[in-house]
Amino acid sequence: MDLTEATRVKLQSLQLEERQSRFIHDIINAYGKLDLGFLGYLTYGEAPWLNARAGLGFVGRGRKITFRAMYAHFHGGKVRREKLAEKEKKAQERKNAKGVG
Repeated sequence: MDLTEATRVKLQSLQLEERQSRFIHDIINAYGKLDLGFLGYLTYGEAPWLNARAGLGFVGRGRKITFRAMYAHFHGGKVRREKLAEKEKKAQERKNAKGVG
């Protein structure tokens, strides 16, 4: 997808690193061609949005979706896996230090 001139100028003004610029372009290429309704459908199916609107149905304003909630949703699994791997590594190191198998 081609960027508009305004988008191109804005991205240049941010002075992004090459990898950051590629990341932004990948997002625009993946999602830029989708219509607003479908993007809303994707967004409203995610846990942070659903949790903020829990019990409200179609009417009513939901609670604020916090950065922490979004981070936990999109990165929490990775963080938990990394912490678990670190715990397992330390447990194995303790076993090795004791001479246990």
